[in-house]
Amino acid sequence: MNRSRFAVLTAGVATLVVLAQLVLGPSGATAAPPVVRNVRVQLSGVHEAPENAHGNHDRGVAEVSFDPANDQVCWQVLELRLTAGEALPHAGHIHVAPRKVAGPIVVHFFGTGDGVPAPTSYPTDRVCRTVDPALLDQIVASPGDYYVNLHNSTHPSGVVRGQLRGPASQ
Repeated sequence: MNRSRFAVLTAGVATLVVLAQLVLGPSGATAAPPVVRNVRVQLSGVHEAPENAHGNHDRGVAEVSFDPANDQVCWQVLELRLTAGEALPHAGHIHVAPRKVAGPIVVHFFGTGDGVPAPTSYPTDRVCRTVDPALLDQIVASPGDYYVNLHNSTHPSGVVRGQLRGPASQ
């Protein structure tokens, strides 16, 4: 091979390498998009702090999805069973605290803060909201440090609660 063909070939290969790094990144592979995490939360009056006097007679199931790619948290209450005569929840949130400890609100779902109006029936529609990406990363990294809480007029500190765990598939 003569020198000019070798020079052209070398320049062509170098150009392809640079283009590949620009398109694929320095490792040669594209980064995987953040994964949406779905968490099924078992809600119960037993888990409240202090415990709801109705115990496990007040219970439900919520599904919460964390979407880091879009900085969103989505929620839906799939099931809610309350003791006869109990008012429907007027507020719902994610709080930060370990089991059996009350903690501050970090994400408003409905009824307070910047959440949507309280549902008038259950199961609810799925609702999504944008949240601070740093908070979202913290929740996804340590879901057990957070809990879902629904509040009603009889139990203003919470009628049902469930600690976030891991993906619904676990």
